[in-house]
Amino acid sequence: MTDLDYYCQITIEAHKSIDLLVKINDIFVTQAQLLCLLDQEIFLNDDVISAYICCIKDQAELQSRDDVKFYFEKPFISEMLKRDGNLGLNGDGNCITKILRSYLKHEMVLIPINIKDTHWYLGVINTQKREIQVLDSLCWEFNRGDLTATLQGLQNHLSIIEKQQNLISHNWKDLQVTTWTITEQLQAPIQNDSSSCDLFMLKFMEYWTGEILSHPIIQSLMSVLSEMSANELIGGFCDCIKSITCAKILKKVWVRNSKPYPISLTEETARNFKDSYAPVSTMVLAVLTTNLLQILIPILESNGAFNLVILDQDTRTVYILDPTPLDPIYQYNPNAKYVKKLLCIVEYLAKAMAKACSGSRWNEDIFLWHILELVSYFMFIWKDAELYLPVLKDSYELTKQILAQLLTYKENECEDNMPAAVQDFLIVARLLEVIKSFSREENR
Repeated sequence: MTDLDYYCQITIEAHKSIDLLVKINDIFVTQAQLLCLLDQEIFLNDDVISAYICCIKDQAELQSRDDVKFYFEKPFISEMLKRDGNLGLNGDGNCITKILRSYLKHEMVLIPINIKDTHWYLGVINTQKREIQVLDSLCWEFNRGDLTATLQGLQNHLSIIEKQQNLISHNWKDLQVTTWTITEQLQAPIQNDSSSCDLFMLKFMEYWTGEILSHPIIQSLMSVLSEMSANELIGGFCDCIKSITCAKILKKVWVRNSKPYPISLTEETARNFKDSYAPVSTMVLAVLTTNLLQILIPILESNGAFNLVILDQDTRTVYILDPTPLDPIYQYNPNAKYVKKLLCIVEYLAKAMAKACSGSRWNEDIFLWHILELVSYFMFIWKDAELYLPVLKDSYELTKQILAQLLTYKENECEDNMPAAVQDFLIVARLLEVIKSFSREENR
């Protein structure tokens, strides 16, 4: 799977039901039809299945596997074959007969089989082996009536084609498909729910070589995400968010924190966080100050750069992290550069703390605290009065890390506003963090 697979969920949710989202050849799929992809309890409709089959056809490498030509049939023709198997054919056939002539140019024909409103599986016409191969995620060997009717319909058409004078050259062993052996290719069920058989059928169609499945079949998006590294997860996470175009979703609040005071972050701000320093910085402050033993305050300078002021109540220390080179003007008194900003902090912090927690150390004059300036050319991770490596030299990588931390904030009150795909990323991100914490404990 690629990142585009993840973006699909966001795209579907962001459009109106009548919006046309997919057009491939003669296949048209609206947002309402694509909603079945977001509900695990709903079967895919025929148009969605046909659209995906068209995508498979467009992948040139799948057209010829080991010099074997594959034909990927759509559900509509499959149903017509079943109909013609049950009702029979008259005369010289019908329009379907003309379509089926192209089967003879291929050694492998893959046909989706549907048990009405119940189940999907794949039937493969393997002409090299004179074999009908069945790939069924539930292994329902007891119910092959639909396959029998489909094969009979195919046989009816082939019998007409065989009598035609302009029969094209082909490599089929013979055209008596109803006499060929039917073999079940799966020995045990691989589907663990009641509705994903259509997805399995499509993956069988995509990966079946005539002998084996060229790729393992994965049950869910969560399984894919859980195999990603932390960097891959964050990268996919941010790319997924940047793909959102719906104005309604852009205005939704994704992150909200009511402690120590209400503040929120919309998806629009989160997606454009590199151009929205102030709102994001305020949100970072709100997230990080829930533990009032330390307060971390980002300070915006006139040149657009940020400094970080850390107020440590326990040690009565003010730390200033400045990522810019030291101006020669302040070389003999570095702290003078920050006096105006600190005065502003002192004024408003005192007013806020007098109301919120009067009598605490936060009501002291922080100018009497020990002030340390830490000048660095990089942005470091601050923890327990120490600077932790590794250093992130790429600003984009750094901003991705910040965004991921904001959206995975455990006290978030609006996580339900996030689309399903983003929530899947969050679940796996938190799982990775738990695993890392466990590993650190084990190594101690």
